[in-house]
Amino acid sequence: MYVQLAFVLDRVKSLAPMHPEWKDKQPFAAVRDGDVNSLAASGEKGVAELVAVTHAGMTTAEFEKIVTDWLATGRDRRFKRPYTELVYQPMLELLAFLRANGFTTFIVSGGGIEFMRPWTEAVYGVHPEQVVGSSIKTRYEMRDGAPILFRLPEVNFVND
Repeated sequence: MYVQLAFVLDRVKSLAPMHPEWKDKQPFAAVRDGDVNSLAASGEKGVAELVAVTHAGMTTAEFEKIVTDWLATGRDRRFKRPYTELVYQPMLELLAFLRANGFTTFIVSGGGIEFMRPWTEAVYGVHPEQVVGSSIKTRYEMRDGAPILFRLPEVNFVND
């Protein structure tokens, strides 16, 4: 399972007590019940709905903190290890080899850039601005005299 999907599922479960309307609504009920078949039956539309509620409605800084906090405690169900330790070793070796030989490395993924950027430098040695991926729409706002980017529940770009 993709790490970001594990994050989405865990986040839905943590948000569920604040959303009693999800109790019998799919795909939320499927996540709560661990019903993989119903979740799969919801298709892309269902996953997009889950991503919208778990990735939007907050500032980019708030989302980064949620991701960072989750990665600090989240464990893969099969291996019982942090997700940041379950990366493909040959990929790490190749990235290190390329950088040692003067190349600039990037990560290009279908995953969300705002989900990946908080941890790619520590895990892969790839700077956040060198991560290319999918994104949701954001809105520039001023709050208490400070500029922020607010994450909207709309897809901006899917890097598939």
